[in-house]
Amino acid sequence: MKRKAILRIFLSIAFLAAAKKSDTQNLVPNYSFEVYSSCPTNAAEIYKAIPWFQPSIANGNIYNSSSSEYFHSCNLTIVGVPLNFAGRQIAFAGQGYAGIVLYAGNNREYIEVKLIDSLIAGKTYCLSFYISLAESSEWGIDMIGGYLANDSVLTSVITYIPVIPQVENATSNTITDTSGWVLISGSFIAQGGEKFLTIGNFRDNSNTQLTPMNPQFPSGYAYYYIDDVSLICCDSSGTCALPEDTLSIPNVFSPNYDGINDLFEIKGLQPGDKVQIYNRWGTLVFETEHENAFWDGYTTSGELCQNGVYFYTVVLKSGEIRKGYLTLIR
Repeated sequence: MKRKAILRIFLSIAFLAAAKKSDTQNLVPNYSFEVYSSCPTNAAEIYKAIPWFQPSIANGNIYNSSSSEYFHSCNLTIVGVPLNFAGRQIAFAGQGYAGIVLYAGNNREYIEVKLIDSLIAGKTYCLSFYISLAESSEWGIDMIGGYLANDSVLTSVITYIPVIPQVENATSNTITDTSGWVLISGSFIAQGGEKFLTIGNFRDNSNTQLTPMNPQFPSGYAYYYIDDVSLICCDSSGTCALPEDTLSIPNVFSPNYDGINDLFEIKGLQPGDKVQIYNRWGTLVFETEHENAFWDGYTTSGELCQNGVYFYTVVLKSGEIRKGYLTLIR
C-alpha cells in the first residue's frame, strides 16, 4: 500500500513536469487536492495535500501542519468527503478539498503553494478557485482572495496578513452558499517572478463584512471549503513561455533504499552554492556547499529523519535565494 501511495505521487509530479511545456497549463500543482503523502486522519493536516502548506511561524519555528485542514474521501471520519467535522459537502472536482477559517474574531487561516513556474513580468494571468461555506459556520463573510508573491508569506501574525491580493471576491455580498460552490476569479498583470500563491482573507475586522448564519450554534468562525484552484496565462499575446530554469529541485523523495527516488538531489548547482534543510520546527538538519548536493534523509550527525515535510533554502553564489518544501516518505 505504501509503494502504491508513493507511485501515485511520482506519477502526479511527472504529469505536472510534462505539462510545463504548455502555455495554457494550470500553474497550480495539486490544484484539486487529489494527491496526498498519506490520507488525512485528523484536523490541521493541509501539509498532506502536497505541496500545499499553511504559511505559519510560531516562536521562531516553521511548522506546516498548523491548523488548516485537508479533506478527502479516503477518510470516513472527521476529515472525510462529503461528511466532516465542519459540515457536509461533495468535492467540486475529484475527491478532495481544503478548509480554512477566514474569520474567527482576530484570527485567520491561510493555505499556500509554490507554483510550477514563476510568472513573467507584463503578462496577464487568470486566477480562479471555488469556495463553499461550511454548515457549522456562525458567520459568512464577503471577502476572500488570492495573493501572488516572489517568496512565501511565512508569518507569525495570527490575525490577517496585511497584503493586497491580486484577485479578490468582486462583490461586497457575503458568500453564504453551503450547498453549492461559488466561483472566485479575476485577472492581473504579473510584476515578474511571482512563485507562491496564498489564499485567504487579507482584510482586517473593520473591512470584513459579517452575516450571521447559525446564531443558535455559536462556533465563532466563518469556515470555508476551497477546491479547483487554477492559475493560467490568459495574455492577449497567447504565450507566457518561460526560459528554462538552471536548477532542478524535486519536492518529494523516499529514502527507503529500494532504488527508486532514494535521494533528494538538486541538479544544476555550481561551486559555492549552499543548500540547507530544516525540519518543521525550524531546526537545521542538513547542509552542504557541494555542487553535487543530495540528501539521504539523515542529519549531518547521522540521525534518521522521520517522515514529514521539510523546508529547504538554496543560497546561490550570485546571491539569489531559492526556498521551498519537500516531503520525506520512507
